[in-house]
Amino acid sequence: YFDLEKQHGSLKAAFDKTTCQFLMASISSDWLYPAASSKEIVKALIQLNRRVTYASIDAPFGHDSFLMDNTDLSTLISSYLEALL
Repeated sequence: YFDLEKQHGSLKAAFDKTTCQFLMASISSDWLYPAASSKEIVKALIQLNRRVTYASIDAPFGHDSFLMDNTDLSTLISSYLEALL
């Protein structure tokens, strides 16, 4: 399993050299990457003064929800990308 904190020593260290904006989306039923983990990443990004947008998407398909047709997720991503233009 992928563990940023373990690999880099801390979440802040993992993102310390980043300069981009972030969109963090979590799926309510995702057991592999639960919302709590996403929120910890968001917290580290905020502590580093990075621009981050967070949203939690309600979907019943667990981790595979990212692979399913999900209007909420599609709208979130397209709106985020349009705002960057």
